[in-house]
Amino acid sequence: MEPTFDKQDGVISATSGYSGGRIGNSTYEQVKTGHIDLIQILFDPERVSYD
Repeated sequence: MEPTFDKQDGVISATSGYSGGRIGNSTYEQVKTGHIDLIQILFDPERVSYD
């Protein structure tokens, strides 16, 4: 997902990861244990809106 957002004018950075689940500090292979994918987007609100 990062490249899609990184190409947008006003996006400073995009970082993907995962959250939740039943295992703490899990490896990527273990994320099937109830984790969800997420993405954090840092943007300049003067150049792009939240909407």
